[in-house]
Order: sequence, then structure tokens, then C-alpha cells
Amino acid sequence: MSRNETNANLIASTLTNSLGTTVIGHVNEPNLTIQLTLPTGVVETLNVDANGDFLYKVKDVTDGEQLLVQAVNATDVVAEVIVTVDMPAPVVTGVIATRDGKRTLEGRVNQPGTTVKMQLMGEDIEVVVDDHQEFEMPIPADVLSEQIQLSCYNEQTHKGSQSTVSLGVTSKTQPVPILTDEMIDEYRANKQDGATPENQQAENITAHNSVGTTPVDEFTPITRETGEIAFEDLDDTAETTNDPLIDQSFMEQVQHGSDQTVQSRSEQPAKRGVFGRLFGKLFGH
Repeated sequence: MSRNETNANLIASTLTNSLGTTVIGHVNEPNLTIQLTLPTGVVETLNVDANGDFLYKVKDVTDGEQLLVQAVNATDVVAEVIVTVDMPAPVVTGVIATRDGKRTLEGRVNQPGTTVKMQLMGEDIEVVVDDHQEFEMPIPADVLSEQIQLSCYNEQTHKGSQSTVSLGVTSKTQPVPILTDEMIDEYRANKQDGATPENQQAENITAHNSVGTTPVDEFTPITRETGEIAFEDLDDTAETTNDPLIDQSFMEQVQHGSDQTVQSRSEQPAKRGVFGRLFGKLFGH
């Protein structure tokens, strides 16, 4: 295929992270095809969308390797760009977790083939990383998080980094329940729904008694007296009389229109019932 570069404005670059390397780019001329030549010599044809953008995930490439990106039409190469795989430095994270009364350093590194070391009190201790790029190792109970520093180094990219550790929990740490506002509100609502007036009254009385006060709901009888007269003297069981309070002769005089002088009430015989005895005692009669 001949080379005939135009103003196709081909742009391409690589993006590498823990998930791998991806070639991304753009071409502003329509009806072109993108071809990607890998370090192994294999040529891949990439799809271009309506906006002229394309991307392709590359497998099995390492830091520093080069990729050839070409924009071609039916007969010619109209533009090409060489991009270099740039692997970022690895990143290691660590947490001091407590589980079953033991303290462990747990963490992960984001790149395979990376060596992890722990610096503790001036000593370098190599950490064993499993196939999932995770690690776990016991540490003394009196070691503080500030005394530990982690470092990682990728043998292929010759890049590394350092990080500190923190106190916390991981997916392997047994969770501890946390009392939230929602839990408190739910407890209060359930307690109110289950409380009856009788139970509430009993709780009030118990609460008052516990602080040495008299419960509001209790009633203490009070004996009241007026002068020397006790209300107990008004007992209905006392002896009474069935005699009328008004003299019968007085009623006969009124009914017959007699002109006879009506005898004064003070001169009439005393006929005293319950109220008579009461008012007699009150007014001294």
C-alpha cells in the first residue's frame, strides 16, 4: 500500500491503567479505516464511528513498546501516528485491621508482577502478594499505623511508589453494628406503639417513687372540720323525725282564711330533723 499523507488530522494516544492499555484516537476525514500494528507485527482493523472516533483495547503490551496507527482509504495510507505505551507507576494500599483479637496488615497492589515491601522501624520486610494482587500479614499489637510505610516496585516498567497505611476495616474484618438515628427513631416508635395507658401510669408512679415524691395519681383522704362540727355528724343514720316543719294548724288557718293571729314560728314547738339539728348547731340554737 502506497503512502499519500493528506490533511486527515489523525490523532492517537494510549491510556494505561490497572485494567490494561487502550488506544484512543480521532480522524476528521470520512470514509477512512484505521489500522493498528502491534509490537508482534499483527495488524488490527479498528472501527470508526460517525464522529470519526475510535478506540481499541490492546493485550499483552508492556511499558515502552510502540504501536503504529494508520488511517487508510481503499488504496493509500493517508495518515499515520506512532504511539508509545506508558505504564503508570504501581500503587499499593494498606489498612491495619483487627479481627478475632489479632492485628493484621491487609492491602492490595494494582499491577501484576509488582514487589511489595513494608518498612517497619527501619527494617524492610517483603510482603507476599497472591494471584489476586492482595496481601495479608500479622503485625505486633503495639505497632502504630504511623510507624509503617509501604513501597512497591514493578520489575517490568522499573517504576514504583510509596504509601502510608491507615486504621480501618476491610471486607475480611468482622463488621461492628453502628447505632444510627434511624435505629433510635424506630426503637422509640415501637416503644410508643406497645405502651398502654395502664403501663404508662405504672411507669409514672414508679418514676415518682424512685425520686421520693408522691405520685400524682394517688389520692389522700382529708378530714375537714368547721368549728367544733365534724362532717361525720351528718351521717344519714342519725335519728330523725317525721313531723312536718310547718304546723298543721297554721296551714288550716291559711286555707280557711281565718283572721286568727298566726302564732310566731319562734313560739311554735321545735320540730327538728337533720337540717334542723345542723343549723341549730351552727347558729347556737
